[in-house]
Amino acid sequence: MYTYGMHKDPKGVNSTKGWLGHCSSLPPTCDRPAQKIDYRHWVGPSHSKDQQGRGTQMAARTVRDHGKLADAAYSNVLQKILSHQLSGGSVIQERKLAEMLGISRTPMRDALKRLEGEGLLVRLTDRLLTVRVITLQDYLHTLEVRAMIEPQAAAAATRSISRKELAALEAQMARLAAHQGDGDELHWAFDDALHETIARKSGNPFLARTIMEMRRYTKIFERQMIPTRDRPGIEDHQKIIEAFASGRTDAVREAMADHIKNVRKRVLSGL
Repeated sequence: MYTYGMHKDPKGVNSTKGWLGHCSSLPPTCDRPAQKIDYRHWVGPSHSKDQQGRGTQMAARTVRDHGKLADAAYSNVLQKILSHQLSGGSVIQERKLAEMLGISRTPMRDALKRLEGEGLLVRLTDRLLTVRVITLQDYLHTLEVRAMIEPQAAAAATRSISRKELAALEAQMARLAAHQGDGDELHWAFDDALHETIARKSGNPFLARTIMEMRRYTKIFERQMIPTRDRPGIEDHQKIIEAFASGRTDAVREAMADHIKNVRKRVLSGL
């Protein structure tokens, strides 16, 4: 540390020129030579406003970039869980997942904490994190919740879903019906599009969020227990779209309720 101070010039007048001299830890009589400095040109420990502004901008940019990386990591791992690439009981390898995405472990760790908070990952020990195994009881419970709220969401979406959106869903369903061979990925893409569109168009964000969360559990269970599906529920989906086209709220509600009942029956019969 150096001691700075105001000094008088030989004429006894205070000067802005001071002395950078003796170490504060040494006695004032030490023989170390002093260096004269001009305080008018000295910028102390605090930075200029421009420097502070640039520092703040850089810090904000770092936070935004970190958030984007964590969101990307979250989406990537979530998709692996939903598509059964990370099946129930799989041990999560944080370092490996981070390396696969080309990111550091910090945003990956944040993404995994988020998935753990949502119940899709389970922490067995401080360092052991696994993909949650969705049991039959979990599946039936989530279907029960969907049966209570999804018909209502569909009814609420009757007036807000557009003809253009219905046409897009019909076209996607037609591609699924015409597809030859394994249509598992096409099925789930259409199933997601239909149910998520209806949930979003219900106009109730809390209802929509709950439906999407419940569908994650049912989707994981169905993909892990019944990996091959031969265009299931396509008749139910057709009835739902036709009910929306009719504009009748009661028909939409009934079509969705019947669909969820039929899903339950098909899955239980296939176990």
